[in-house]
Amino acid sequence: MTQLAIRSGLAAMAMALVTGGVAQASAPGHSEYHRSTTVSTRTVTETETNAKLTGAGAQTTAVGYVESNVTTVTDTVANTTTTNSSLTITVKRLTLANGSVVDFQLNGTSVGTGVVTNGRASLRLFTKSGAVVPAVATGDTLTVVDPDGVTVDLTGTFGAAISETESGR
Repeated sequence: MTQLAIRSGLAAMAMALVTGGVAQASAPGHSEYHRSTTVSTRTVTETETNAKLTGAGAQTTAVGYVESNVTTVTDTVANTTTTNSSLTITVKRLTLANGSVVDFQLNGTSVGTGVVTNGRASLRLFTKSGAVVPAVATGDTLTVVDPDGVTVDLTGTFGAAISETESGR
C-alpha cells in the first residue's frame, strides 16, 4: 500500500470515529465515508418527595428521614415507558431493645416493618425488586409505631415534591 492510501484510509477512520459513521476501504488515493445514525429520543423524569421524622413520646431524641422517588423513562423510538419507584425510611437513636420490630405507616396504613439494631431501623422498597411502593403526595404523614402497635415513636409530613426532567438521545 502506498503512503497516500494509508493516510486516506486513516483519515476516513478518524472521520468515522468523530462523527459516529463507518469508514470503508477504497481504491488507493480515495476514501469513502458512510454515516448511519439511529435517532433515539429519551426523556427521564425524576420526582423526589422527602419528610424529616421527629421523635415523639419516649423517643424524643429519635430522628429519621424518608425519601420517595419516582423515575419515569420514555423512549419515543422504542415506544416504551418505564416507571420505577422507591421508598426509603431510615430512623436512628431509638431507645428500643435490639430485635424490636417497628411498623412504618403512611397515612395510618402499614407499608412495612423494620428491626431495631443498635438504635436504628430502616425500610427500603423498590419496584425493580418486585415490591409494592405506595404513592406519596405532599401532606402525607409517615409514622413509626412501637412494637405495641399503639405508641407513635416518630412522625413526619411530606413536603412539596421536587421534579426534574432531562431529554436526550
